[in-house]
Amino acid sequence: MAVVGEDVIYTRDDGGERAATIVRVKDNGLVDLLVEPDAIVDVNRPSTTVRAVAFGTGTGTCRYPGNGVSLQKVTQQITHADLTETTDATAQAINVGDPLPTDAVVLGHEVKLDTQFTGGSNSAVKMDLGGTNTVALCDQFDVKGSTASGKLYSPGYAHTTIHASHATGSYSGEQLVATFTPTGDDLAALTAGDLTITVWYTVLA
Repeated sequence: MAVVGEDVIYTRDDGGERAATIVRVKDNGLVDLLVEPDAIVDVNRPSTTVRAVAFGTGTGTCRYPGNGVSLQKVTQQITHADLTETTDATAQAINVGDPLPTDAVVLGHEVKLDTQFTGGSNSAVKMDLGGTNTVALCDQFDVKGSTASGKLYSPGYAHTTIHASHATGSYSGEQLVATFTPTGDDLAALTAGDLTITVWYTVLA
């Protein structure tokens, strides 16, 4: 993933490129940059800070010199308090970070279940994870049932049944979404539960 202090090339909205330094790395993979003025074109202009920049190849993005790529990640913690749907057996979707950058390629993912989801009369609470295809990364991971006791990981656990059809590959510009579907009760009835989703990706230059 990107590291504070690394040198990158920033492409301005007008297409001009400027040398820049990463000054902050956010959990969603976006970076804040200190952009240096061009010695000829930007005479007497100071360095400027540009916030929430994605790696990519279009305007308003940055890249490593020489078109290099870096490993990035998006992380999202979800607890039972985030699940507020009050209609029985009705799903709720939660965005995982911001939309991935243009040309993003997902390399791997993990769902870390720190606390089993409990409460209410649900027999199961199934979680899907994906982008445009909402079950592309994880399909029907039960975060409440007996299969979810203790700390388990997806696709480390029950790999052949919940590791979905497009676990790696192009997710260019897609919004990752975690969808929770209860069986028997509503999601708001849950009284405990805590998991963290991590998706690792790179951006093709």
